Amino acid sequence: MAKGISAIIATIMLLMITVALIGVFYVFGSGLMTSSTGAAGGAATATTDRMLKTVAVSTATCKNTTSANNVINFTIQNVGTKDILAGELTVYVDDVLNAQIEEISSGLAANAQAQVGVQTTSYSKTRNLKVQGPSNTPISYLTC
Repeated sequence: MAKGISAIIATIMLLMITVALIGVFYVFGSGLMTSSTGAAGGAATATTDRMLKTVAVSTATCKNTTSANNVINFTIQNVGTKDILAGELTVYVDDVLNAQIEEISSGLAANAQAQVGVQTTSYSKTRNLKVQGPSNTPISYLTC
């Protein structure tokens, strides 16, 4: 009689070990792929939403009543296809952040526009007006 494990039993045991290892790696790998693709999908959706919120400044004019009281009137328009929410629009005059502006504090619907007036206290010949939106920042240069 032969001593040890026969060749058939050894082959069956090796196949069982191989199938078990493949199962362990599959379970580990599928969980890893699901978590990383889920996070990437959320980031892609957020980026796409931002890109669909585009702002434009169609007109901008200065009204100088005195050298200490200048008003910049402009029309802001949402040229994107998604609504811009409150807090997603910021206005800068000469690279200085302006206070929250009432006309846009409630947001701006898709394809809507709003008339905005910004009061400034400094006088200069050339002013720059920046409206920072979710996906872009148009700049208008004015002569006051």
